[in-house]
Parts: sequence; structure tokens; C-alpha cells
Amino acid sequence: MSNLEKKVNLLVELALADDNTSREELKRALRAQLEGEDPIVDKDSRLQEAVNVLLQRAGVPCGLTGHDYLVTAICEAVKNRALLRNMTGQFYPYLAKVFNTTPNGIERCIRHAVETGWTRGDMTLIYEYFGNTVSHTKAKPTNREFIAQLANHARKCWEEF
Repeated sequence: MSNLEKKVNLLVELALADDNTSREELKRALRAQLEGEDPIVDKDSRLQEAVNVLLQRAGVPCGLTGHDYLVTAICEAVKNRALLRNMTGQFYPYLAKVFNTTPNGIERCIRHAVETGWTRGDMTLIYEYFGNTVSHTKAKPTNREFIAQLANHARKCWEEF
């Protein structure tokens, strides 16, 4: 879709919007389009960049399939904390639908990525992220703990945008 089409669609939505909240959001989006930037896409891409840096520092190589799943999982957890409450029933199926795979495959690849990061990562950085929540000598964090902790760090960056 071209920029002109996007602007026309936003104008049509603005004309059809019935409540003030959606009208204001559409006006902001239209202003951003007219100025040549899309703040929502820009904010989301900056969040993904921040999450990639966090994962790299945590020792999770970007070549792993689980890395891609973790980026999406952490970004979604930043935006909606409630997703972490039901990993197997809601979060893994959601990610499976996004990546066109199975929930079991998502869980397994994320677990492998967490294990890899936990064994390869710099322990001082891991301690910075996880503090006393998980002991390196005991075991790696669960998928939920790993995603939640990195989402908390990424949320700080995201809220600044």
C-alpha cells in the first residue's frame, strides 16, 4: 500500500469514526503520515531492537529459531503482561499462530534458546538482568521467568519512546 493510499484510508477512517478517542488517534496517525513517519511502527521497531540487544547481551545467539520466538514473545509481554499468566493455554498458541508452527515447537525452541543463553552468556550481565531470582548453580530460569525479566528491562526502554 502506498503512502497516498494510507493517507486516504486514514482520512476515510477519520470521517467515519464516531467517538472522540478514535478520532484523536486517527488525527495523530494522519499527522504522522503527513510528516512522513509512522510513530507506532517506529516505536515497535525500536522495541524489537532493544529486545535484540538484551538477548544478545544475555548470550542468546540470533541464529537460533528460539531467538525469533523470544523477540516476539518479549515484545508482546512488554505490551500485555497478562499473556504471561497462561503460557501453555494462551501465549504459546498465539506465538504458534504467528509463526505457523505448533505450541510445543515454540516452547521447545524457547527453552533451548534460554538454555543456550544461560550457559554461554556473561554471568555478570545475567546477574544484572536476573539478580537473585535465579541461581546459576541451581538451574536456568523457566521460559516464563526469562521472558518476564527481559520484558521488564525492555519495558523501561519502550516507555521512554
